[in-house]
Amino acid sequence: MSTPLPVSTSAEVRALDAHSIDTVGIASMALMELAGRSVCEEIVRHFGHQAENGVLILAGRGNNGGDGYVIARMLSAKGYPVRICALPGEMTSDCAQNQRAAHAVGIPIGHELEIASSGVVVDALLGTGLKNALRAPVIDWVEAVNSSGLPVIAVDLPTGVCGDSGAILGRAIRASLTVCIGRAKLGAFLEPAADWIGELVVADIGLIGDVDHAAEIVDGVWVAERLPKRRPSSHKNQHGHLAVVAGSLEQAGAAVLTCNA
Repeated sequence: MSTPLPVSTSAEVRALDAHSIDTVGIASMALMELAGRSVCEEIVRHFGHQAENGVLILAGRGNNGGDGYVIARMLSAKGYPVRICALPGEMTSDCAQNQRAAHAVGIPIGHELEIASSGVVVDALLGTGLKNALRAPVIDWVEAVNSSGLPVIAVDLPTGVCGDSGAILGRAIRASLTVCIGRAKLGAFLEPAADWIGELVVADIGLIGDVDHAAEIVDGVWVAERLPKRRPSSHKNQHGHLAVVAGSLEQAGAAVLTCNA
């Protein structure tokens, strides 16, 4: 049976994450490890051949950056050449710990963006933590990545996309693939962000909690399972009429086309 896909705001996912850590007792580092592993698997599945030419990981200072350092370590363990361009400044404790782990296994970490000798870019800069318009150096990195033509994998959300409204906060990285961690983010389905998301995958990292979600996405299978069964000999006039709720004042074109069809 098909199950609707829950879609959450950034605050709802933070609450779910906090419940999993503080109430259930799942270590935050364990969740970060699972998130990094999930993204690593998607990179190999979708862009494994391009990744052989080098993987450039843009890592922020928060949990999104921590995921990036885990991804770097796991891809390196699989034999892919990996470099990290790290956003300078004070990091969260989990991010700093994973940076030390990446450094310990010999992954190059710098603060200057060099896209040459890369086949794939991983955007682990800001995720859902962005509240204001991008500033330097991030805005310069965004423009350079978008100009490179390389496939980009965004962790949680492309940098520059608001997780709740779908707004573009100044500039945004245009992703080929977005791996949402834990739950799909509401902003990923709203305009104009939908054009920056690319293919969307949701990584289940085992978050636990009775936290509500803003919306649900259903597919054709879910709808078909809930339609009443019809006898092969039945006639359309035996099953009621179709109600069309569409359009708005002076913009009824969609309703007219639907009814005519």
